[in-house]
Amino acid sequence: MIHRPVLGERCAGPPQEPVVHTHASVALLLSGRSVMHMGSAWTVEAGDVFLVPEGAPHYRLDQEPSAYTGVGVCMSCLPAESWGPTLRALFVAVGEGACPILRPGDADREELARTLQCLREEPDAGAPWLVEARLGVLTALLRRASPAAAARPQDSPIVARALDHIARHALEPLSLVDVARAVARAPSHLATRVKAETGESVGAWIAHARMAQARELLLRGDDTVDVVAEKVGYSSPSHFHRTFRRMHGLSPAAWREQHRLGPLSPPAPPATAPPRSDTRTAPGPAAGGPRTARPAPDRSPPRP
Repeated sequence: MIHRPVLGERCAGPPQEPVVHTHASVALLLSGRSVMHMGSAWTVEAGDVFLVPEGAPHYRLDQEPSAYTGVGVCMSCLPAESWGPTLRALFVAVGEGACPILRPGDADREELARTLQCLREEPDAGAPWLVEARLGVLTALLRRASPAAAARPQDSPIVARALDHIARHALEPLSLVDVARAVARAPSHLATRVKAETGESVGAWIAHARMAQARELLLRGDDTVDVVAEKVGYSSPSHFHRTFRRMHGLSPAAWREQHRLGPLSPPAPPATAPPRSDTRTAPGPAAGGPRTARPAPDRSPPRP
């Protein structure tokens, strides 16, 4: 399996119902205006960048016309050196409560749009170093941008508040009853609303949030799988194993091994034939006579 730092799907704009991804996202609003919900409600203006960490429930609250461009970023594929830690830190900060909206300057905004377009349209084109170079440019542009002052509606929908509570408390013992208590609703009412508006159950959203944390621990730490299971809120390691395999198609150990292969490492150089000898054997003056060595003629092109 080949791991790519940039995912090839196109950014059609934010979803109208809450979703989570196993990748992070960088979205640039090209025109219009948008109100996004991710933990809180955020107003995104034209020219703003909206960062979505992996595993973060998010969706759009308004219906205003707008146009986005962006890419998904595989966090487990980022290099441990160079620009990788800087890009990772931007998403980690958002996950810990920093403003997810960045406002680049005019010149940087144009360069950012071009860089995102190249990464989005041809994520696998060219040599790996070309994709890595573009991601380095993307990281520099995002780092230079300033956090935007975002307007927030005074109240959030019940489902959005429930998802926000799940995201913040997923590593604690958490159930439908706990989430319903946090948003002051009956468990049956909340379960019905969440299922109707998102297509997923409250339990599924809890699992999504825990799996995002589990992937990070498996990738960056050295804890055993059973310890990771306990850290992300599973009292039963076997339950964690089953849930992880169902959602990722691999066991936790296999996923860890596969994603620690260093996908951005330069490929091994192709095998080369052994160098030719500087001498070659020439036949003697007579058949069966003694053979002598003579220098091989130089057939390399003349130097300018």
